[in-house]
Amino acid sequence: TPFVPMGETFLSRVEPGAIGSMVVLLALIGAIGFGGYSVLQEVQRVQVAPVDQTPVVLADLDPLNGAAITQPSAEIVNSAAPQVLDNPRGNALDRLYRPQALDVPVLVARDAPIANIDPRSIGSFTAPVFNDTDVNLIAGINGALAEANGIAVPQVVEGPAPALQMVAAYPSWVRVRSAEGTVIYEAVMEKGDTWTVPATVEPATLRTGESGAIYFAMSGDCYGPVGARGSVTSNLPLEQTALATLYEPAPVTSETTLGRMVADLSAIDPLAALPCKAN
Repeated sequence: TPFVPMGETFLSRVEPGAIGSMVVLLALIGAIGFGGYSVLQEVQRVQVAPVDQTPVVLADLDPLNGAAITQPSAEIVNSAAPQVLDNPRGNALDRLYRPQALDVPVLVARDAPIANIDPRSIGSFTAPVFNDTDVNLIAGINGALAEANGIAVPQVVEGPAPALQMVAAYPSWVRVRSAEGTVIYEAVMEKGDTWTVPATVEPATLRTGESGAIYFAMSGDCYGPVGARGSVTSNLPLEQTALATLYEPAPVTSETTLGRMVADLSAIDPLAALPCKAN
């Protein structure tokens, strides 16, 4: 009969909207799977890059064991022209050689400490240097010109400071530092050596390892010694007033060390100019 209900087919239970959702879901699953597979392949990829280092296995093997020295043929031996034979061992050694790293780096020492650099001696702050001879010469020229012109030039500065000299009666190590701490003189003064102390605003200081050998020539006489024989003296101010207060004039006789030194080396010009003479 026309009114009898018909049975449902398989296609009638499939909805078009569900088909679209299933297609989208399958495409999403496929994209995720392909992406994961690509990442896995990229992670597992191994790339070999050449390095400048012999492999450990090859380093233990001698590649020259199988190299045989070829004997020259009879034609080469009988030939009068010189022949150059290739040395495979030398070529192999050239290829295998690598410069070895040093255990300790090679360092080049500087010429001198930075503290010894005086900024007043180089660069834009260089000051003209005048010694005592130049100062006296300029003063003499100015005085002669003033006298010739009949102009009385008043004296506005004091004269140069009297000279102070160190004298060594026998070998002694000495070191003189300026007021700023810079070493201006360091040496082993031998018997009869003299050194003139530079005139500075602040007195320099003396350190000596043999105090009994050092004397001072100043104010027309010799003073000292600095200390007892074999003792060390440090931070002694090299200023004439202080030295005259600390030390008495040294007797220059044949019985004293200074007197015997002056008598033995009196022919030396620096000693001949000293105010102390052997009696």
